[in-house]
Amino acid sequence: ELLLHVFKISTAIPLEEGDAVAISTDLSHVCQRWRTLTISCEEFWTVLPRRRSIWTRECLSRCPSVPLELHLKATLAHEPDYRYAARLVFPQFTRAKRLRLTLDDKSATLLQEISAVLPAWPLSMVENVDVIYGSGRHRPTQPHLLPALLFSSTVKSVYLENCTHSLTPNMFPRGIRCLELVDVGPWPSIHNMMQSLRAVPQLEFFTHRLTKSGNELVPIDWRRAWPELCGVRLQYLRSLRLE
Repeated sequence: ELLLHVFKISTAIPLEEGDAVAISTDLSHVCQRWRTLTISCEEFWTVLPRRRSIWTRECLSRCPSVPLELHLKATLAHEPDYRYAARLVFPQFTRAKRLRLTLDDKSATLLQEISAVLPAWPLSMVENVDVIYGSGRHRPTQPHLLPALLFSSTVKSVYLENCTHSLTPNMFPRGIRCLELVDVGPWPSIHNMMQSLRAVPQLEFFTHRLTKSGNELVPIDWRRAWPELCGVRLQYLRSLRLE
């Protein structure tokens, strides 16, 4: 039990370029006892899909019942075997606890496939949704429409980075607790922003951070008429960060 506890601590603090599955794989190669122990713990194999479909299928067989952490990467979607690996996890959307999408200018096909399967396999228990466009200072040249069912009613935390998708009222579920926007264009108007914040009355943590300079992000049109009500009551808000 002590050894298993150490393994769980190791996989909970992944290496910079690794994840729980990569660390568990290394642990399982040390000796037969460690291998038996790591394979017996379903939580060690839940970061899916893997780059190869055969390894994705093997990991799925090792975690048949626990919640999953799905990380879909458009940067690998040009590889036929990765696309097949991604399709292997689509039926597992119903037990995804966290969904992370890493997107780029060629993400349209991946997003279309996700949109097509969500009605059949909804994200019925997902709590965390992360959407990251591009990497570093690169921004996508065209906005992609996120699947309408991506932010289900169970979502508690949303992280958007480098996203060109327009922020709209009712985009996020009412029960959301944490919203973090990094290099995301602001709402097009004060009225639109206030509508959006009223739609998330249980929000506890809100961050809007801009790291880029210049005119890459569309500013709010301050010249438009202000709405009659110039305040939003967020009674549960514990942290507000605007950078």
